[in-house]
Amino acid sequence: MINLIRSAIGSWVIKILFALLIASFAVWGIGDIFRGQGLDQRVGSVGDRQITLLEIDRVFQDQLDNLRQNLDPTIEPQTAIMLGALDAATQQVVAGALIDEAADDLGLRASDEAIARAVAENPSLQGIDGRFDARIFRSVLAANGMTEEEYLELSRRDTARQQVLTAAAGPLAAPDPLIEAIYAFQNERRSARYVRVNAADQTDVPQPTDADIEAYFEENAEAYRAPEYRRLAILTLGPDNLLEEVSVDEAQVRDLYERRRDQYVRAERRNFRQVIVQDEALAARIAEEGQSTGSLDAALEAVGGDLPATVALDGVARDGMLTEELGAAAFALEAGSVGAPIQSPFGWHVFEVVEALPGGVTPFEEARPELEQELERQAAGDAVYEVANQVMDERAGGASIDEVASSFNLQVLRPEPVDRQGQSEAGTPVAGLPYTEALLNEAFLLEPGDDGLLQEQPDGGYFAVAVEEIIEPRDRALDEVREEARASVLAAARAAAATEKAETLEAQLGEGRTLEAVAAGAGLEIAEADGFLRTDPGTEGLPASAIEGLFGVEIGVAVRAEGPEGEVVAVLTEVTPAGGAGAAAVRARVADQLAAMLRTELNDQLSNALATEYPVDVNRDQLMRFYTNDQLGG
Repeated sequence: MINLIRSAIGSWVIKILFALLIASFAVWGIGDIFRGQGLDQRVGSVGDRQITLLEIDRVFQDQLDNLRQNLDPTIEPQTAIMLGALDAATQQVVAGALIDEAADDLGLRASDEAIARAVAENPSLQGIDGRFDARIFRSVLAANGMTEEEYLELSRRDTARQQVLTAAAGPLAAPDPLIEAIYAFQNERRSARYVRVNAADQTDVPQPTDADIEAYFEENAEAYRAPEYRRLAILTLGPDNLLEEVSVDEAQVRDLYERRRDQYVRAERRNFRQVIVQDEALAARIAEEGQSTGSLDAALEAVGGDLPATVALDGVARDGMLTEELGAAAFALEAGSVGAPIQSPFGWHVFEVVEALPGGVTPFEEARPELEQELERQAAGDAVYEVANQVMDERAGGASIDEVASSFNLQVLRPEPVDRQGQSEAGTPVAGLPYTEALLNEAFLLEPGDDGLLQEQPDGGYFAVAVEEIIEPRDRALDEVREEARASVLAAARAAAATEKAETLEAQLGEGRTLEAVAAGAGLEIAEADGFLRTDPGTEGLPASAIEGLFGVEIGVAVRAEGPEGEVVAVLTEVTPAGGAGAAAVRARVADQLAAMLRTELNDQLSNALATEYPVDVNRDQLMRFYTNDQLGG
């Protein structure tokens, strides 16, 4: 088993882990591994450090959440295990434990002062005034299921891990020939001309018959099966619910105003008209006429000739002028006057001051409503935390969502039945679902009668959901979806016609005919795409599949590819090697990427070395029995 784990540590999972460890071993990267109480069955060890089932399951749940978000929201724990999520979680916990063992032996540990300073300076824990906010800190702890002591211990461990990994990686640089080869490959540009054969334009295909529709429906009945729907009761709690119950006194408002006084200082601003010319003598004539007439537009009319029009510059502060010299001269003018010419790198400027807008300080009384509203929302946010604890207590005591709503004067939402994707039985999005993704994830894990706990959300609000009815999946009859099935049959026929037409065009181009000739014969317009990279995501006209094909052919060769609306036939017209403006910066980015890959390889070697120094033993059979018995998991 030791050899199995050691070989696993060299897998792609751990290579990716080590590539990201320095950046992601912050609090949010590994918090789930170390929090939680209760279940702590030992399933293995790394050196003298015990590996618990709880640690692995926390990471496994993260893996499961990622699979549900990126692949399929209905994915079950057993499926995730088959996809390797449990093994990946085990390897991640083992890798972290190996680094912890090394850090302990090296005596690496951050001081209390350093940790306290890091917490206080963490921007994500600061309030609207830029200071450490205990309410935000409590919310973060609650959202991650941690105590303050666990958070601080985790921060110490993070710091030690980063020190080990940074020391192991060190400064690295990729060889110049490798940098140049990858730079040239990634930054070669190509151009092409192409035509689009849209499926929707193939209107000469026959209309589907009833027999066609029935046959298609029988072959694709599963695609028209009605999913499971759930009828929900939803309780929400947020700052808006408590705004009428909180108040702030004038001292608080004045204190915030004083701390933000700089924000309420208005700089002097002016509205100008400006003209820029390149000849100093011409600028002097314009200024002289402007000072005589009092109008820059009148001055331009008097001077005559091919002159640029005046440009309005409204609400400009002195520090918003192009140069300090322009600002000093323009703001020395009186309202209604035209100034002397002033030179800048863009030419000679002549200004007319249309209006001078004096600066000043927004008085407290004017700022008060905004500040009061902000402080009230902050106070309501603090109050929400306290009310949420009371709601949790009542729910834990068996109170229903309706009873809790009545006790705290909250509203219960009962939307129309909804499926896991948030769609109604009519196939349209269900309106008004709060925290849609989190809500649906919770709702489709519950059974009728289960107590849905109060869930805190990133904006400081909460929700609790109860399932009142489950509407089981069912097979729809053809008559329910006949129009949908008919549209699908027709779309498939048009797509096939578009493919056939595109294949004909591709064959004609292969026989030596020009793109102009085949496009004219098919009644299609030619479009152009210039200077695209092989990694470009494509456009509506030239999809990524066509770009991929064009990077595999010579100039003059045609490529056919499927696009979002049909088929595309493109001919490569130009190949431009990497280089040009900004090449040095792009090469530098390539060098950085390669250096990161080298650090990953070096960290892979470190993990193998640590696995030799600190014996690894994980009982995978015990893990599998636990999940097979369905004691944990998703």
